Amino acid sequence: MQQDAGAGAVDWTVSRDSSDFFEGSVFVVAEDGQQLGSATCDAPGDDAADRALAELGWTRLGDWTPDEYGRPAAVVTRSEVVVITLPPQSVPGQG
Repeated sequence: MQQDAGAGAVDWTVSRDSSDFFEGSVFVVAEDGQQLGSATCDAPGDDAADRALAELGWTRLGDWTPDEYGRPAAVVTRSEVVVITLPPQSVPGQG
């Protein structure tokens, strides 16, 4: 897989799937093979895998494509974190 600096790869697998139960996993893996994170998926499909990635702080950059084992895989990047600084709050009766 072609990867950008700071990006990792992700794949997701299904452990069990039936009409009333689903258990899947998403794994984020660095280019060197080091696992950077994992999360469970609550449903099959791209949307559930994307939600699991978001919980880990990652965003998918492209389409899912099969890896060498047939599992869906994609290049990901760290999600942008926005920090908002709030003005100081005054407490009634103090100051």
